[in-house]
Amino acid sequence: MGRARKKHTPHKKDRPRRSFAKAARRLALTALFSIGAVSCASNGPKAVELTPRDRIANVENLPALPPAPADSTDYHQELFRNNASNVLTPFDNLRLLRMSRNERMDFYMEKLCFTAGAQTVAGATQEQLRDAMEDLSRLTFLGKPLVDLAIENNVKLCGMSRLPASVLAQYLPALDAVVAGPGASRTGRALTLAHEIMHAAQDENGLLSYNFNWDIQSRVTRNLSVEAAAVASEYLIAFEAKLAGNNAYWSYMSFQYANGIAMKNTVELTYNDALKSGSSQEDALRAAGRAAFENVFNNTWWRDFYLNEELRAYLHDVDKGRFDNTRTTGHYQFGQTKINRAGAVGQNGASFTQGARFPDYNGLLAGNQKMRWAYEAAEIARRDRMANSSRTVESMRAQALLGGNPYLGLDIVAISRDASAQALQPGQKFRPLYERLDDALKAATPTPTPAPAPAPATPVARGPSPHQPHIPS
Repeated sequence: MGRARKKHTPHKKDRPRRSFAKAARRLALTALFSIGAVSCASNGPKAVELTPRDRIANVENLPALPPAPADSTDYHQELFRNNASNVLTPFDNLRLLRMSRNERMDFYMEKLCFTAGAQTVAGATQEQLRDAMEDLSRLTFLGKPLVDLAIENNVKLCGMSRLPASVLAQYLPALDAVVAGPGASRTGRALTLAHEIMHAAQDENGLLSYNFNWDIQSRVTRNLSVEAAAVASEYLIAFEAKLAGNNAYWSYMSFQYANGIAMKNTVELTYNDALKSGSSQEDALRAAGRAAFENVFNNTWWRDFYLNEELRAYLHDVDKGRFDNTRTTGHYQFGQTKINRAGAVGQNGASFTQGARFPDYNGLLAGNQKMRWAYEAAEIARRDRMANSSRTVESMRAQALLGGNPYLGLDIVAISRDASAQALQPGQKFRPLYERLDDALKAATPTPTPAPAPAPATPVARGPSPHQPHIPS
């Protein structure tokens, strides 16, 4: 049963897919793809400030929160306009002048996109995407359910010749669309689409939005959970293909992530052990997917990349005043129940992340002291903008000083803003924010005045040469 395409809702953020590590990041209202801002709606239920005693018991009993509105942005319009320029006729351009914003977007999508399941497509890139979807549909455990979900929800697949630097594909929830470029092989395209449609499944399960009163720990848990599940889905689909006799996907996954070989070993060993213990094949595959999800966090580059991106998103919200005068903080807003659904396709589908362990928040930051300091400074900056929080802020600042945090005297919000503005410059896109904080510390430290050189020593007359005794010949 189909579903009408969503209207252009403003409350969800776009999800880019990074080519470096094949990792998708749904940038939470950052300036990377969003340049405008709207204020957070004040109506609707608010998160509860729980006491430490109540937090664990009530982690799943908090009231439902309204989704956070996203920045107003021209990103969609610019993305589609740039990609449609090669297929528009002069008459099309004249028609566009008389269209509203939404009409233009619909017109661009008619030129560049097709609905999942369509047999007739236009252009070579669309044909490649359609073929990749057909490949996925032959894999019955996870590939076909993802394709079926895309068809049922009328997800659009849009062939793009130009995407932002280092982006292979992107899920755009406000448009119910996946945009994808021609850069990957057929095998790579299938896994890329599976990753993005996994995000569409998470969107249907209500996992991609958040509220601005969430604390940073809740946001990190949400973001890393949905990303890890999408990565795990690639390994799971590749392994299913291997079991069906197609090793191409499995070979492809060896080098897509820094720990690809270890991930493959984890998936295969877990699957075999589950079968030996009497599990059905489907349960064994779900166990393998759960192990893959948990093992994603062992990839240091992947973990630090997403920690850095969430940090920048958090500071962007501070900069835009979204925490100004708020009075409560929502703790533990993305708990185990939501983690359990990160690997589910459909609202009633079984999930391969059911019961999966998410790393302890402090453990995520423990391996990178500078990242931990930056997070600590960011949370203090956020609390500093809240109403009646001076006592809490001073206590947090005192604790951070005891821990040796060197970033507390810096304007971390302004530094993050500058980092976002420079993100497209060569070598800046993946640079950790704490490196910029270190640069600011160096710039703020006065150069010590060198000690005066010692005065020249008083010349000393050269002594006579030692007497050489005469040796008779």
